[in-house]
Amino acid sequence: MVSVIICTYNRAESLMRTIGSLLKQRGVEDDGLWELLVVDNNSQDRTREVVESCAATARVKIRHIFEPQQGKTYALNTGIANSCGDVTAFTDDDVVVDAGWLAAVLEATETYPHRAFGGKVVPLWPNSVPPWIQVTGLYAKPIVGSPVVAHDSGDEIKEYGEGMWVPIGANMFFRKEVFEKYGGFRTDLGPKGEIYGPYEDSEIGFRLKNQGESILYFPQAVIYHPVSEHRLSQQYLLRHFWNAGLTQARMDDDQLTLVRRAKTILRSVLLVAIRLAKYCWTCGRGKPAMNMHHKCLLYYQTGALYYHALRTLNAHSPSR
Repeated sequence: MVSVIICTYNRAESLMRTIGSLLKQRGVEDDGLWELLVVDNNSQDRTREVVESCAATARVKIRHIFEPQQGKTYALNTGIANSCGDVTAFTDDDVVVDAGWLAAVLEATETYPHRAFGGKVVPLWPNSVPPWIQVTGLYAKPIVGSPVVAHDSGDEIKEYGEGMWVPIGANMFFRKEVFEKYGGFRTDLGPKGEIYGPYEDSEIGFRLKNQGESILYFPQAVIYHPVSEHRLSQQYLLRHFWNAGLTQARMDDDQLTLVRRAKTILRSVLLVAIRLAKYCWTCGRGKPAMNMHHKCLLYYQTGALYYHALRTLNAHSPSR
């Protein structure tokens, strides 16, 4: 049995579309093979009404679970605690689920011995894309794959290896024993209400890899993620990458001794200097996508440097 978990906060309209696409799954004749848990993280809109309305007519079991502690990772852990399935699958409240997604999740978990899996996430672009965004090509990343939610490592089933980002929260699934062995999601990471801090759901993938756990990329499990226009604004992109740098540094911090932190700070200073030089070089060259690529990475690396420097200063400040 698969427990599908969606955590949501004030997105009743997009949540309704996501649930609607989930209820159109093909190749899963037995509705007892899965359940849907919607974890409502303090929503003030029509979220409960939407979930209860869908539950009243759906053949599959749909549960509305309220989590009062603000923060996505609290909601994720609440979903896990309330799930009944042997497999726990996660997606977002603003996606379109491919009609064969659930059948692919079942195929992957029945065919392969792995305990952790990631699927493909395909962005659905708006009609108009600003010139500082490159949809494909050399300067598409890191924008495509982070603020523009995407996860595409091709069409071949393979284990996550060197150079591959771990599964992302819009499309990842685990045998429940993973959480029994490694614990749940870290509640010191991630968005809390309106405060956005990315990568909180990817952290568990890095944790598993660091512990030697093999993770399987299964591209037949497909999720489509609409790209909202506000995510393409320069202000949003730069705020995202600053917060991403802070979050990545916070995840790395647990592994750092005082000496390693000093080396990390020196390395971060060097990376910021190099990236700043590249950004300045691109200014005025009439290539906005290349310029934004370097600017986003500059904000990311500066955010990480800021975290490590502040952490070091606080560690050495006299206690009051």
